[in-house]
Amino acid sequence: MLKSIELNGFKSFARKSEILIDSPTVAIVGPNGSGKSNVAEAFRFVLGEQSMKSLRCKRGEDLIWAGNKSIPRANRASVKVVFDNSNKILDIDFDEVVIERIVYRDGTNEYFINKSKVRLKDVVTLLASANIGSSGHHIISQGEADRILNATPLQRREILEDALGLRIFHYRKNEAFRKLKQTSVHIQEVEASIREIKPRFSFLQRQMEKRQKAQELKDSLKKEFSLYFTFENSYLQELESHIKNSKDIPKQKITSLEKEIETLKAKLAQLKQKPKQDKETEKELQKINKQIEKLQDRKNEILHLLGVLDGKLEVLPTGRQTNSQFTVSKEKLLFLRSLLSDLKISLSEASPAILKHSIEHAVSSLTKFLADFDLTGGQSVPNDISLQRQKILQQKTQLEKEKNEIDGQLKQLFDKRLALQKQEGQNKDDVYKIQIEIAQKSAQLQELKNEMNLLEIKEKELQERKSKFEEDVAEIIALGIRPVESNEKISAQEASALKNAIQKKKILLEELGSVDEAFVDEYKQVKERIEFLEGELADLKTSGTKLVQLIKDIDKELSLRFESGILKINEVFAEFFAILFGGGTAKLKLVKEDTQEDAKDGIEIAVAIPRKKVSTLEALSGGERALTSIALIFAMSQVNPPPFLILDETDAALDEANSRRYAEMIVKLSQKSQLILITHNRETMVSAGELYGVTMGADGVSKLLSVKLEEALSVAKS
Repeated sequence: MLKSIELNGFKSFARKSEILIDSPTVAIVGPNGSGKSNVAEAFRFVLGEQSMKSLRCKRGEDLIWAGNKSIPRANRASVKVVFDNSNKILDIDFDEVVIERIVYRDGTNEYFINKSKVRLKDVVTLLASANIGSSGHHIISQGEADRILNATPLQRREILEDALGLRIFHYRKNEAFRKLKQTSVHIQEVEASIREIKPRFSFLQRQMEKRQKAQELKDSLKKEFSLYFTFENSYLQELESHIKNSKDIPKQKITSLEKEIETLKAKLAQLKQKPKQDKETEKELQKINKQIEKLQDRKNEILHLLGVLDGKLEVLPTGRQTNSQFTVSKEKLLFLRSLLSDLKISLSEASPAILKHSIEHAVSSLTKFLADFDLTGGQSVPNDISLQRQKILQQKTQLEKEKNEIDGQLKQLFDKRLALQKQEGQNKDDVYKIQIEIAQKSAQLQELKNEMNLLEIKEKELQERKSKFEEDVAEIIALGIRPVESNEKISAQEASALKNAIQKKKILLEELGSVDEAFVDEYKQVKERIEFLEGELADLKTSGTKLVQLIKDIDKELSLRFESGILKINEVFAEFFAILFGGGTAKLKLVKEDTQEDAKDGIEIAVAIPRKKVSTLEALSGGERALTSIALIFAMSQVNPPPFLILDETDAALDEANSRRYAEMIVKLSQKSQLILITHNRETMVSAGELYGVTMGADGVSKLLSVKLEEALSVAKS
């Protein structure tokens, strides 16, 4: 998998230096101080190590070639590692993957994957998918082999988890925690935003509710007023047409009667031009005629007033009278008065023929009148209207009383005049007949004029009702309602009730007032905003719940894999320990480090060396500790083999016998992982398939060269 590593300006490697890895095991040899351990640190650096202590420096500038007399200092240091990814062990769609890291003197770092600039996070994520990291069990430097023995139980657990390839789970868990923290922050921000706009939204919501209520009232008003509009419009049209038609016939009759009366008066004037009786009789007749004319004028005036009062009674809401009373229409009253007048005039006549004719006419008319007469039940009317009616009836009684008195006076005058006229002879008969006819037609004319007056009163009331109706329509239109004709028909009683309901709703609508159109647009915007925020809040809470569950799932998976891994490591650890010590036992044990319920179990190491009573790590000698750590590290690498393993002088403390055992284990390890061995040990060199030497001259520059075993031994000793 690992094809090469290139160093340029990194620490002591002033010039570009490249190690090509064509063998499962590559050994890098060189004397102390030559810079060979810088190769192991170059691996740490390019794989993303952030700890300056692990890179044996204090700051990023210390990683860059510092310069000498012949080679000036570099402005940057870079390390480039090349992987063969044909088996797609790295989760990226390239057969060859090149990872490069550059550090500048100002401490700035840049990362590249296949020449594309990326984040450190991208590099770490890509490597973690293949169980590769900047530090851990697969990069073991000189002196760090003992780190796992010196570590606390919890630290030892972390080292083992890293060896078991559980780094990716920790990374995912940390990433989930980071996202959960961000989600919590976002939830608080969104909730704060919602709280901020909620009062305004509530205000706008009330405005919209008021607007909706107003619209509902308008819709209801439109429907109800359309019904009322249709009824009232139709009623007014019909009433107007009725009044117009009712006026046509009386007008024609009035014109006709006026012409007839004028003709009779002309004829009467001709008769009066004939010889007169003696002057005293004539003077007396003139006096009587003036009295009759004056009384007749007053009678006509009374008849007119009675007609007006009858008109007022007719337009008042009356209903039927009580059962003990009866209703007589205005026309019938006028008819009876006219008939009574005719009879009184006829009685004053001396001619039996005229009297007989008048009586026959009266009998016929009364017979027809009684046939048409109808007694009906009654109903009550409101008190105020009843009082008006009573007042009118009192006026009528007084006028009728006066009329009766006038009729009596007229009878006496007619009798007196008749007596005088008889003295004038037959010529007077024709005059009297014309005068009677004129009187009758004048009475008829007055009745017709009264009827026209009544119609004019109704017409005036019609105009007032039309004006009020037009005002109602204008008010409705001003409220933004356009009434339309309705196909539904209603009664007058329903129309009256509807009008009251309409008036109440108009008042309600006016009380509600209008809503500024700007509020409508703002409400839509704020509503969309709050819906978006609430949706985002719901999504965030769902995401938070999922992240919490993901963390639980990761913890569960970690626990299962760790427990399973410990069992496998213990098997190999015991095997390697027995090989290195010629027997004995070694085992990893889970121990509770914290009393908290959710605390992790730590790891302790229990060993038993042959022929020695040793069970704790503290009782081991330096060599025994080195062998124990090597056995454990190799066991860890065998359970979950990393793609490559870098061992930086981990064999330094071994004697010749243990070195051979170490070399045997190296050969075994190389079957599963590529090995980069930085060593002085001959047995270790022998196990390598490829050797590189590192030398350093007086200029302090490290150089790489490919060497044979004999050369390597010479280089290592020099």
